[in-house]
Amino acid sequence: MKALNRPFSLLFGFLLGACSVTAYGWLAGYVHSSQPYQPVEEAKICYAALRYAPDRLTPQLREYLKGRLYWNAAYWIQPSWLVGWHIDFGPVDESLLDNVPWAKDASPGDEVYHAAMLRHPHAATKP
Repeated sequence: MKALNRPFSLLFGFLLGACSVTAYGWLAGYVHSSQPYQPVEEAKICYAALRYAPDRLTPQLREYLKGRLYWNAAYWIQPSWLVGWHIDFGPVDESLLDNVPWAKDASPGDEVYHAAMLRHPHAATKP
């Protein structure tokens, strides 16, 4: 009888150890990406390009950057981060994007634009 229990004991010990290591890795950030999503950094890049180099942007890139800026502002960025910014570059013209996804969900451009302007009324002015 002891001979049958030994393989099960080894298997149970292996599974317990594997679960423990996985749980520790999950909590320590090794299972997920160690680099979390940085919406503020992405918004800074989009804002700088739209604000300081608009003549260098193609129409498609301009609309894509507007969409990313508005999406981050509407869903991720706290109002305190946009103090002193003027993010109203107009609604996203999705016809120029030719079905290129710019948001992580299926939200229409006008909806995201208005959500960003409502969440950040202090920044809802034209630059």
